[in-house]
Amino acid sequence: MQQDRKVEREKVTEAQIQISNANLKAAKEQKEAKMFEVYNSLLNQDTSHMSKDQKARRDKALRKLEEKLFAD
Repeated sequence: MQQDRKVEREKVTEAQIQISNANLKAAKEQKEAKMFEVYNSLLNQDTSHMSKDQKARRDKALRKLEEKLFAD
C-alpha cells in the first residue's frame, strides 16, 4: 500500500514537471514572438524625422534584438 502511494506521488511529480516545462517553453516562445514584433516595428519605423540620437538608439535596439533573435 505504501509502495503504491509512493509510485503515485512519483507519477504526479513527473506530470507536474512536464506541465512546468511546457509552460516554460510556451512563455519563451511568447517572449520571442513579442521580440520579433518589436524588431519588425523598429525596422518599419520612418527615420526621416529622427534626430541622430534617436537613430542611434534605434540602431542599438535593433542590434541587441538581432543578437538575441538570430544568435546561433
